[in-house]
Amino acid sequence: MGASVEYRIAEHIAWITLNRPDNHNALSDALTGELDDAVHQANADDGVRFIVLGAKGKTFCAGADIKAAGQGSIGGGGLHGPSPYVSILNQLLDGPKPVVGRIQGGAFGGGLGLVTACDIIVAAESVPFAYSEVRLGVAPWMLSVVLQRKGVLTASAPLMLTGERFDAHKAQEINLVHKVVPDEALDQAVREEIEKLLACGPKALQDVKRIARTIPALSLQEGFAFAERASAALFGSDEGREGMAAFREKRKPQWMRE
Repeated sequence: MGASVEYRIAEHIAWITLNRPDNHNALSDALTGELDDAVHQANADDGVRFIVLGAKGKTFCAGADIKAAGQGSIGGGGLHGPSPYVSILNQLLDGPKPVVGRIQGGAFGGGLGLVTACDIIVAAESVPFAYSEVRLGVAPWMLSVVLQRKGVLTASAPLMLTGERFDAHKAQEINLVHKVVPDEALDQAVREEIEKLLACGPKALQDVKRIARTIPALSLQEGFAFAERASAALFGSDEGREGMAAFREKRKPQWMRE
């Protein structure tokens, strides 16, 4: 993919890894551009079932690249069109592929936005987090959109006001992350989540992700009507028929044997 982001496919998984540990994986123009391309490529690839987003080094992502202030990789959108950062968040949140976050190091400011946009988030217990924008004289406006979508904006507000650091257990308490494990157990815990997802129908996974972004915007009757159509389509699909046949025949479905 490039010098700042690694991209590889294995086991029908797109492994996307931030690879600027020397710069704490800060959101430079180069990194955001490559990350935007990588997530787009994974979402567009029919052979990819889901994404694992991770990073190298002691920091997952330090947020905006302050040394390159003015480059606009995070905050420069709006006046001249959406920034690559907004595009990345959109693709992580509303793209068809589920995203597993492997959080091995600190996530601050915009870096915490990348974390929160993942669907399943596994963090090492030593990881620090912070909504650090306020201590730089700015506010986490774009991150707030992600927090609202994930239902954690109100719980995050006190931490956003102070900019203080908080640990992985606090992040789990307010539902920013889903699983916290000892540092040495991180890869094993991520693998456990991967195995769970590999056992599921690929199209069914995409439909489950659609549920969270579609149903809340509909009225009760609209929701039932939409759900009835979507459910019928999946039950009548090749995947649905194969899954039910495998259950009846007490065997693994085809997608677990590929």
